[in-house]
Amino acid sequence: MYDCIEVAWQTLKDARKLGVHLSNQRLQKIVYISHGYFLALYNKPLVYDNVEAFLGGPCFPKIYQLFSEYKENEIPVSDLIETDLRFDTSASYVINYVLKLYGNLDCNKLVALTTGELSPSKKYFKEQSEHLITIENDVIKNHYRKVISDIYYAGSL
Repeated sequence: MYDCIEVAWQTLKDARKLGVHLSNQRLQKIVYISHGYFLALYNKPLVYDNVEAFLGGPCFPKIYQLFSEYKENEIPVSDLIETDLRFDTSASYVINYVLKLYGNLDCNKLVALTTGELSPSKKYFKEQSEHLITIENDVIKNHYRKVISDIYYAGSL
């Protein structure tokens, strides 16, 4: 289990190698989807930080705050950065798999997928709430097990 910031940096590095350009919001969605796949496949979290339900879909507040200055622009990353994930083949496999499946989708499509009717984010988000609501890992895990197993759920990440 890793800090979401470490996962974000590794995702940025892997995305760069694949020619995928990530803004803050796209990075949020890719880290969230990777976390969901990891929970579903390995029955343990990829990140130890809470996933929060937000209007724009699932969110990691620490990632949002760190990269907020880039807004919709690509977040730059250096090849010199080493992360805690560099020797974790399971984490690397999932992140790269998710980047290959979803990395080239535009931000609007990623938001639509992660806020669809069947998504955990949709179930947890309360528009009138004054604070973010944590989406429980068990809910995310079971949702992504359905996504992996049933094409009907794949339309709602």
